[in-house]
Amino acid sequence: MSISISTIKNADLDDIRNLQPEGWSDIIPAFKFYCASGFCYPFKLIADNKISGCGCAIVLERTAWLAHIIVSPEYRRNGLGSMIVSHLMNFLTDKNIQTVSLIATDDGLPVYQKFDFEKTENYLVLAKDTEALKEIPDCEVLPFIEKYRKEIYSLDQKASGENRIKVLQNMLSESFVCIKEGVLSGYFIPSLGEGLITAVDAESGISLLKHKNPLILSIPEANFAAIHYALSRGFTEQKSLCRMTFGNKLNRKPEYIYSRISGYLG
Repeated sequence: MSISISTIKNADLDDIRNLQPEGWSDIIPAFKFYCASGFCYPFKLIADNKISGCGCAIVLERTAWLAHIIVSPEYRRNGLGSMIVSHLMNFLTDKNIQTVSLIATDDGLPVYQKFDFEKTENYLVLAKDTEALKEIPDCEVLPFIEKYRKEIYSLDQKASGENRIKVLQNMLSESFVCIKEGVLSGYFIPSLGEGLITAVDAESGISLLKHKNPLILSIPEANFAAIHYALSRGFTEQKSLCRMTFGNKLNRKPEYIYSRISGYLG
């Protein structure tokens, strides 16, 4: 079997669509994002002259994420998943990345463990069948105000343990903020992945959840306040997602995260 790995281009997206795993959300918007973002490095694996696998490295500064590592069903259990991971990890080593994170599927977990990734925490995915009447937030929720941009960057880094300015900077104009006594206490970015919500306290975080009024949420297990709120509003637990890390541990505060970005950025 002839195998090669090279960079994904926009012209490859129709072939990438054929790799769509059952039960996953549409992978094409993510790959369009990767192709358009200078800090993302999507790769395709070609076997027998066709795209049979893919994966992406997202470089934030000294940290990175592995994302959308997929192998076509007909080529699984042939070591191609490990080949993609090895290529991405070597790529990140050359960039002197200190920490690599990912969200593992059940099938991917043993592959990542071979590369010395360790389980660090879980996210709970909660959902409800019907949208409730929108609740009035307890804190005032305002459209984005430019003067709070740096405070959003600072709060995001405290919550995530990563410098995600590259991800956030073009999304903030559509975001919302909670302000307490002139200080930012939380923010919500509807257009970023699943709708990122980060807040320093439960009142602000839950106010932003009320503003979002979601049908599905992915929340770190450490955020007891967000989980309690969701369960009290008729959400039920659907599954648990495993977050894994290679390298230096991140100094982060998952209890600040009320709604994650996505499986490819936490």
